[in-house]
Amino acid sequence: MDLVIIQQRKEFDLMFDFIKEDEQDHQDSINRIFSLEEKYKIRFPSLLKDFYSKYDGASMELSKFEVGNTICEVSKIIPIIAEKMDFESIVDNDRIDGLLPETYYPLARDRGGNIYYWDSTNENIYVVYNDDYENPFKVANSISDFFELLTKYKSTDVLVEDFIEKNFKGKYEIIKPGKMSSNYLKDGIEFVIRPNFSVKKMESRDYNSAHIEYLKDGNIKVNGFLNDIKKILSLL
Repeated sequence: MDLVIIQQRKEFDLMFDFIKEDEQDHQDSINRIFSLEEKYKIRFPSLLKDFYSKYDGASMELSKFEVGNTICEVSKIIPIIAEKMDFESIVDNDRIDGLLPETYYPLARDRGGNIYYWDSTNENIYVVYNDDYENPFKVANSISDFFELLTKYKSTDVLVEDFIEKNFKGKYEIIKPGKMSSNYLKDGIEFVIRPNFSVKKMESRDYNSAHIEYLKDGNIKVNGFLNDIKKILSLL
């Protein structure tokens, strides 16, 4: 196989790092794309075809990023094959409504149902808001730029409950839960737990960024960065 093609595939795979699921063979999706290209007289970009051939319908990490002063969120790539809200049904409904340029084709959506479109003439990406069809907002110059944004700003939120259970196997009970996001290294986290064992010294402790404080009710307030919290709790 040509080295250039191999390198291109590796680069494509890195762009899909926002996807949660493993790669699969979606030849049926590629076959559907061929029919869609014939129906709408368009050509899907090679990057998009490669994505759908591996990840059509796959779930993704929630991604949030800022373009200018506008906060954008992406929660789902529009599937080629699905029971509802697939590529073809959205395009057909858009054509009936007649509110968007016929060069706009759906690519993704956010949790509020606003849809991101790629323009078949230049691959520019626009978000169209449900209550403002007349003013599409440009978010990226190409599909590759858009996918890079999704990967760069994916939000890998983790429940504190999952973190405690995975690392301490029943030693602590969550009293006041919280979330750890992809920004935890910058912002830190805080939550309250109760130890399910006898603590020898009930005194406040620090380890790098992490701090634990024993409360009057026997619970422990914890705050700091993830790795430091894991270390300080393991020392109790």
